[in-house]
Amino acid sequence: MPAALVPTALGLLCIAFAAFAVGYAAGGMRPLVAPVAALLRMVGSSRSQALRSPAALCGVFGLGVVADLLTALLAGRFGYLGNATLATADTAQWFAQPLVIASAMKTLAIFGLAIHAFSRRPRGQAVLWSVVSIAVVMGLISGLKESFVTVVLAVAIGYIVAGRKLSLSWLGAALAAFVLVVTPFVTELRTDVRQGTQTVSLSDSVQHGWSQLFSSDGYVANSDPLVNIVQVAARVRAVDNLALIIEKTPDQVAYRSAGELISAPVVGLIPRSIWPDKPVRLTGYDFYKTYYGGEGQSSSAVTLQGSLYMYGGPMVVVLGMAVVGTFLRALDDGLQARRNRHGALVVAVLALIVTKQELDVASFLAGVPVLALTCVAGLLLLFKPSSRASNE
Repeated sequence: MPAALVPTALGLLCIAFAAFAVGYAAGGMRPLVAPVAALLRMVGSSRSQALRSPAALCGVFGLGVVADLLTALLAGRFGYLGNATLATADTAQWFAQPLVIASAMKTLAIFGLAIHAFSRRPRGQAVLWSVVSIAVVMGLISGLKESFVTVVLAVAIGYIVAGRKLSLSWLGAALAAFVLVVTPFVTELRTDVRQGTQTVSLSDSVQHGWSQLFSSDGYVANSDPLVNIVQVAARVRAVDNLALIIEKTPDQVAYRSAGELISAPVVGLIPRSIWPDKPVRLTGYDFYKTYYGGEGQSSSAVTLQGSLYMYGGPMVVVLGMAVVGTFLRALDDGLQARRNRHGALVVAVLALIVTKQELDVASFLAGVPVLALTCVAGLLLLFKPSSRASNE
């Protein structure tokens, strides 16, 4: 990271988040909110606000688990584990996106079970925590820290929708678990299963992760809490990425074409089964090669602010953050997530990508069709048909 550019990057971030706040304030205008509310009513018109039974929601969770198993069998990977071969247009598989959507049903099922459990139904809590335990263990063994965060958010969103108020102690416990348990476990597991250019087989990686998870002398027992805290703090800060991009753009790396932002959602909408040669977005890999001068098949995260800078510099960052703020406020007001369970489900879906904060603008836009399909699938699987739809 170019230390001399850190003050510049921090100043730009301050201006960008101020623009975000201005955009968020403007996003509450009715002409912006009304389309969001209308779209939600249209998509959820066949569903009531009543959730299916806990048993049915457990079945939805099982669907997500099956999707993960199929991904392991067909693609040879499970989260971070297994096949590390770089995907290209020649090797990308048509079934990858449907399995991603099906896998997301695990998190949405937890969201639904949390509403059941915290709506004054004590029996439901045993079911909820059993399913949460399975999801957390799977997330840890997959080597993905964000899996834990999405589970926590699914429970928290369901808790709020059920009319409860989150306490700081609850959030503090979740944060402590992430820093002291999830971070050291995932970090060490990744180190063990990726040894330079060599990748440990999927079955061996899962067995190794399982043994470490339940070992009294495993990764967590041997970790340093202070190191974990520093690692998490370094991971979530946005300035490093932006400072590096400012240093090299546009002097060494030309600005990207704004046309990518227009074409991305269109390209993302077309299934690979129809367009087998559809290009694969390798933003993290390309960023690692171009900005870090890296070798091999590693990738580096690109933050929202950094990716906006690539399309035209500081002005695009400021304007882009204002647009993001406006869009989020329109979503907040239009979804009415506290009162509308359909809207809360959309928030739970968005949490699947927002938690990581490492997605560039074009990749997010390309993923919008998948997010939309995930919302539709979630509405159909989690909620009972409306009485009007049943009568028809």
